[in-house]
Amino acid sequence: MKKLSTVLLICIGLIGSVSVVEAAAKKDFYELLEAIYSQGEEDVVYEVLQERLWEYYNDPLALNRASRKDLKLLCILTDDQLDQLFKHLTKNGPLISIYELQAIPGLDLAAIQLLVPFVSVEAVSVDYRNRSLWHKGLKARNSYGLMRYERTLENKRGYQRNNNKKNKATYAGSPNKILTRLSIKHSGWELGLSAREGAGEALTWDPSTQRYGFTSWRFYCLIKDKKRIKKWVVGDYAVGYGQGVVLNAGFSMGKSSETIKVIRTNNLGIRPHTSVATTAFRGMAATWQWHSIALTTYYSNVDLDGKVENNTSLGSQYVRSVSRNSYYRTQSEIAKKGQVNEQVLGSTLVYKGPTRGAELGINVLYSHYSLPIYPDTKRGNPLRFRGQRHANGSLFYRYLWQNFHFFGEGALSRGGGKAAVIGVVASLSHHADATVLWRHYGQNFHSPYGKSFRENSSGNSNEHGIYLGARIKPWHHLYLDTYYDYFYFPWCFGKPRAGHSWLAKATYQLTKTSLVSLQHKTSTKPHRVTKAKKTTVHTRQNYKLCWQYALSKAIRLKSEVQCSRYQQLGAPTWGYAAEQDATYNMRKLQLKGRVAWFNARHTHNKLYSYEPNVLHTGFNFRPCQGRGMRYCLLVCYQPTAAFRLELRYALTRYKDKHEIGSGWEIIKGNTKNDVTLQAIFKF
Repeated sequence: MKKLSTVLLICIGLIGSVSVVEAAAKKDFYELLEAIYSQGEEDVVYEVLQERLWEYYNDPLALNRASRKDLKLLCILTDDQLDQLFKHLTKNGPLISIYELQAIPGLDLAAIQLLVPFVSVEAVSVDYRNRSLWHKGLKARNSYGLMRYERTLENKRGYQRNNNKKNKATYAGSPNKILTRLSIKHSGWELGLSAREGAGEALTWDPSTQRYGFTSWRFYCLIKDKKRIKKWVVGDYAVGYGQGVVLNAGFSMGKSSETIKVIRTNNLGIRPHTSVATTAFRGMAATWQWHSIALTTYYSNVDLDGKVENNTSLGSQYVRSVSRNSYYRTQSEIAKKGQVNEQVLGSTLVYKGPTRGAELGINVLYSHYSLPIYPDTKRGNPLRFRGQRHANGSLFYRYLWQNFHFFGEGALSRGGGKAAVIGVVASLSHHADATVLWRHYGQNFHSPYGKSFRENSSGNSNEHGIYLGARIKPWHHLYLDTYYDYFYFPWCFGKPRAGHSWLAKATYQLTKTSLVSLQHKTSTKPHRVTKAKKTTVHTRQNYKLCWQYALSKAIRLKSEVQCSRYQQLGAPTWGYAAEQDATYNMRKLQLKGRVAWFNARHTHNKLYSYEPNVLHTGFNFRPCQGRGMRYCLLVCYQPTAAFRLELRYALTRYKDKHEIGSGWEIIKGNTKNDVTLQAIFKF
């Protein structure tokens, strides 16, 4: 009977929809990335997420063997959709065909089209346990070597030799930016090595300044699924548990048109840190599993950057701030490198209940700095962390009940600071989802490694707020997304202290290969006017109209128009932008081009838009500010499955500027040319 019901479900899914799934399975990787995460409006690096998606794009995840956590890492399906998928697997057994997804309640066509390129349904009779290490590891071609070269063709001020009396360039190195990376992945272990030389940084061996050839080195070794040891990492790694109040190693989108998926942080546990950015721990971490209990412990010892200053009255040294991702181009920047040692010791205990989706966990961590941190309170927020020692503890939970997903985290920091995040995601019907999230970050709460849902860009501190989001499908092919967020800052330079933002977006699927979307966003919040020495309210409004369509199987186009309105004390200012994208796919060659016109003279009217970039760089949400034109071309050539060559060229020409940039980054003239060349070898 079960087999018969499964066959019937497949037949239902096949009717009138086979071509839709097939088209989704053949979608270009760049188009999928943009469809999933192009809603963001900030220049955020999503490198780790992109690498994970690229791995599954080349070696799809087997749905019949995938765990809930594996699918959550894709950041495509909601919790209710995952719930419905696993209910179907429990009731009807393994999937026989990928088309069966269309018969699962709650899985709409949009979600299926995004999911299909990253998953597969293989024959149930295949015994994966007997597969050799070669088949599970090397044959999947998930191991790769990468070499990347980037450069701005114009000569910036910092590279010119007539800037000082010594007739030497201010920057120590050349304008070239170089990255090399090696990633080896097998079924039971992984190994990674990355080296980066930034533009203006010198390729030198100088132990006195902690420079060993390349400026930045990253290394990790991961062993997994060895009896009780689920994961063991040595080198650079990140840790993420709960809602990100204390620890966040995942992908955080912030507020965007993804109104439902945006608010919940996935529990990624410990994972290798593959990015060259210095934002992770360095040391050792391990996770042990005993039935329903998992224990994670970690230790980190890393040198951070900071300018050492002397306290003459006490005869001691201190720093105003520390940096985890600095440049080392000038002598003053090199002098700050590795001046503050940070040690972190922490542990997380997680219990998974007998009911599906129930989870309870505790985070505890302690950090120590070799020099005390005393920020300048006269120039910034007096609530920033001060001292040499810091500690955090938190309790987090999540629970699934019918179509409701409850989650939250409460935390404490050394000195008595308190924070809490409580939320629920509800699937009201097959056509409506809703979410509510309440947050409270105390004025004296500090979490150096946390990044949870918030409005405040300076950290999980000094903010209260509530977020309401909804996604509605009133009829076939039409989706409505909206949210409203109210926030309040207890401490501020003056009144007002509260603000709010809201968004409304409508997306309509015209045909299988064409869709149109219209979006409006308004943000009203306090803003300090430095010259007037007071705080006033400013309002920013954004409008966006987008149309995506396919002329043929090989040619896809995207047209987008944006408009922004900003008002604070005087008359409002406006900004405009129009972009046209084109993609041409051939068997071994792909061309992606973009032409953009922008007129946003005021800084607050800048408009963000997604721009294609080479692989393993994260996403490129480039701000358009000023008046001019922007051209971009990405060429991808892949003659074999093991080799890929990418070339990116971008040109910006301003009509209202005679020089670009500021400080040592100034370019004389009104044009800027950027070139990127990357080669990837898979093995």
